[in-house]
Amino acid sequence: MKESKHITNRKIVLIFFLVDLLFVLVLAVLSFYQLKEKFGDIIGLGPSRMFGNFVASVDMFILLFYWLTVFYLFGHYTRNINQSVFTIIRSTVREIFFGNLIFFIVVFGPFKLFEYQNSWVAFLKLSLQFILIMGTFRILTFLIINKFFDWGYIRFNYVILGKGKAINSFLREFNHSGYLKKFKLVGILYLDKDGDNGKEQSDVVIESYDELSKIASKGKVDEIVYVDPQGGFDELRDVITFSKQYNLTLNIPGQLTDILKGQVSIDEIDRPPFVIVHSSGIPFIQAFTKRLLDISLSIIGLVLMSPLLPFIAFAIKRSSPGNLFFVQERIGKNGVPFKIFKFRTMIEDAENGTPALSSANDPRITKVGKKLRRWRLDELPQLVNVLLGSMSLVGPRPERQYYFEKILVKAPYYSLALKVKPGITSLGMVKFGYAENVEQMIKRLRYDVLYVENQSLLLDLKILFYTIGTLLNGEGK
Repeated sequence: MKESKHITNRKIVLIFFLVDLLFVLVLAVLSFYQLKEKFGDIIGLGPSRMFGNFVASVDMFILLFYWLTVFYLFGHYTRNINQSVFTIIRSTVREIFFGNLIFFIVVFGPFKLFEYQNSWVAFLKLSLQFILIMGTFRILTFLIINKFFDWGYIRFNYVILGKGKAINSFLREFNHSGYLKKFKLVGILYLDKDGDNGKEQSDVVIESYDELSKIASKGKVDEIVYVDPQGGFDELRDVITFSKQYNLTLNIPGQLTDILKGQVSIDEIDRPPFVIVHSSGIPFIQAFTKRLLDISLSIIGLVLMSPLLPFIAFAIKRSSPGNLFFVQERIGKNGVPFKIFKFRTMIEDAENGTPALSSANDPRITKVGKKLRRWRLDELPQLVNVLLGSMSLVGPRPERQYYFEKILVKAPYYSLALKVKPGITSLGMVKFGYAENVEQMIKRLRYDVLYVENQSLLLDLKILFYTIGTLLNGEGK
């Protein structure tokens, strides 16, 4: 049998892009002439703009650019072949309805759109036609590419990282999986530092990250499987950093607890139970809007709260000797440490070099500190962290490396929290609150990982509203 050819996700995306380009031409002509027939005089599509003129005119290129931009902003060109037919249908419906809504508002005007009785009928009719045409050919493209994988003509490349025994156990269990038949194993990087690691398949063994980097930089690796999530913080951080650096999808075999807690998604029946850390993250339009909201709301928050800042500073200084601000290193996105800012609410040097979480009746908390915590005013300086880009308004609460390593031993899926920027508030803070020990941190973590896997602007807004309610009720700790 002929050896399989390596195909990259970029080439898969290019195929989907070319299919979209072809049928966006059809959609452009379809929308132009259906609107011209019923609303030509209203929206300025007079008899002089006939078919020949249209194809040669700038109108078509504007529509082409518009629709391809909509598909890009919704993340259509960040996905790969590892999705389901249902996912394609869902994304197509969302993209078409949103794109057509903006298109109609621009064509008719934001107010005139409601003046014409048949404008909404035309909107629904065109949307359904677009969904049927675009959805059908996207699904056909998806199924044809999958058949080429099934027939063995093309393959993705993947590498495995971890300790020897864990790697060999994974290979014995999943090497004959139907899903992994889409992949070719091109490298194994053993992370064992000493002792017998049970190495096998020496023909694809990679000796170091430097060697793996040379392979990845040539575009010969598509995905990473990391089979030892309990290998420690430094090891996990290196794996995540590497996958992000080369834009690779990271797969971590899920434990039973991950599956029961819903951390493992199953889009394909024969897919191994992986916790997947996608390199692409949320669609560009959501990421851009989220960052825009972070910046604007942080500036508004600092301006609105600025009259209180001198009084807070005076109260802190008067309550106990020490610095005004509490600055501490926390673990941020992709495991990169950063300095978090807070108003000091405890006595100076409260920990004496030994990490210790605060509790409800912690004697280290000053009287002013208790009031600041109750209204969460001690978190105000973190708006500066948001403006600097190390944090977001909404995201998993950042932890210190000391606690990160303790959590990782009991809950390896915590690594998923590193996919996004940490936040001032989070789903965990809303649903659980502050944690006083590692066990409570893990319970809160389940909500934060749930947020990471289901993040959206709507969810962010809900969390912000819940947080505002907590602030107004003085329910902080």
